[in-house]
Amino acid sequence: MSYFSSAEFSTPGAVGKLDYPTPYFLFSKAMITKTVALYNRAFGGVELAYAMKSNSEPEVLAAIKDSGCSFEVASVYELDMLKQLDVPAERIICGTSVSACAFSDSSRSHKRKS
Repeated sequence: MSYFSSAEFSTPGAVGKLDYPTPYFLFSKAMITKTVALYNRAFGGVELAYAMKSNSEPEVLAAIKDSGCSFEVASVYELDMLKQLDVPAERIICGTSVSACAFSDSSRSHKRKS
């Protein structure tokens, strides 16, 4: 994964000048943060939960975590990724019934922080 400063993309056409094979994905931490804030304002009082299946890049997850959003997981693998990012258990919801026993065993080992 490559990292670029926002200044590198401040001029029109800058993204088109990147020398990477297409397709590629370009994410902005600032835009992720702004989008979470917009959703929070639009749905005030509702807990937002990001579905990890949509994008589980660690840098994206960290930006979402830092924005205060919760997470929806559907596998032990996704739960383990959130454990590595120190996401508190109270900010994780389970959205699957597949392998419920294995998932439950793993989620019990993810202690709530006080």
